[in-house]
Amino acid sequence: MLLYEWICTGDMLLYEWIWAGDMLLYEWIWAGDMLLYEWIWAGDMLLYEWIWAGDMILYEWIWAGDMILYEWIWAGDMILYEWIWAGDMLLYEWIWAGDMLLYEWIWAGDMLLYERSGQGTCYCMSGSVQGTCYCMNGSGQGTCYCMKDLVRGYVVV
Repeated sequence: MLLYEWICTGDMLLYEWIWAGDMLLYEWIWAGDMLLYEWIWAGDMLLYEWIWAGDMILYEWIWAGDMILYEWIWAGDMILYEWIWAGDMLLYEWIWAGDMLLYEWIWAGDMLLYERSGQGTCYCMSGSVQGTCYCMNGSGQGTCYCMKDLVRGYVVV
């Protein structure tokens, strides 16, 4: 019985020592795996955050650059548009004013010609036209403007 108990006790101690050793080994492996896992996870998170932060910084830099470029283009287009518009307006006003001056000069000239009218043959760009001739000197000679008869009036042709 003593031998049996000693063997049984020894087996139990050996068993407990192996079991305890296995548990310690298991816990050490598990703890090591957890530490390794946490280190990898933490490293991945840091790497992820670094990439994400880098992407965000890059994205914001690109976005800000695009916005600055867009505003520069938009502002440039607006300045160019205003310059063209202002230039067109100035050109338009200059043409309009010039046309008005030319119109008034022609109108005034026509009135002068009308007042100094005479009879004769008019020579127009399309050839000779018989009719009422209005000349600068009022004699039918020189520079004449051919007039075409209408209903109670004349028109330059």
